[in-house]
Amino acid sequence: MKQLRAFISAGTILLGTGIFAQQKPNVLFIVVDDLRPELGCYGVDAIKTPNIDRLAGKSTIFQNAYCNIPVSGASRASLLTGMYPKFPERFRDYTTRASVDAPNAVPLSHVFTANAYHTISNGKVFHHLDDHAASWSEYPYRAHPDSASTNKYNEWEMWQNSESGKYINPKTLRGPFCESADVPDSAYDDGKLALKTIADLKRLKAMDKPFFLCVGFWKPHLPFNAPKKY
Repeated sequence: MKQLRAFISAGTILLGTGIFAQQKPNVLFIVVDDLRPELGCYGVDAIKTPNIDRLAGKSTIFQNAYCNIPVSGASRASLLTGMYPKFPERFRDYTTRASVDAPNAVPLSHVFTANAYHTISNGKVFHHLDDHAASWSEYPYRAHPDSASTNKYNEWEMWQNSESGKYINPKTLRGPFCESADVPDSAYDDGKLALKTIADLKRLKAMDKPFFLCVGFWKPHLPFNAPKKY
């Protein structure tokens, strides 16, 4: 297997140089929604993050990294196109679509695809699943793709306890802000995403071309849900 470079983005950050050198490395790009550097690898003892800490031990830690705008959709569009937000023309809020606000900007996914990489988007990479969808080698994946209605309780299976359905805000139709159901990792969307990504890594390893695999985890974005064992 070719060299694998992993880049983690806690809302933003990124890449290295020399990606398109003669020997093209594989790239695994992990985006984590609303993650602050409140992690063991950043010296925070109260929060236990053994898996991230192990990955950090093999990686470069950035001590001064900032998002371009403190809103998820706009920040992602800025990161993935390399363009700063500019109020009020582009990248203003969470509903931002990079392909609409900056239609002439070339997304990072297209750069890799155009340079003979096999590119995959798993989970929440761009805010909208269909934003620059054609720039990837495969149509972007989410366990629960965006639908026309977002007000149905538990449409995306964010809550696993039946008790959660008893506490629905009548205005937003949303459930409680946290949950710890006694379920396996694969019950929540991030667990499904991890399994999909592991399967993709095995599949991509067998391909005779380099890959750019983006993985966007939802947590720790609200609601704060995780299996009870954690």
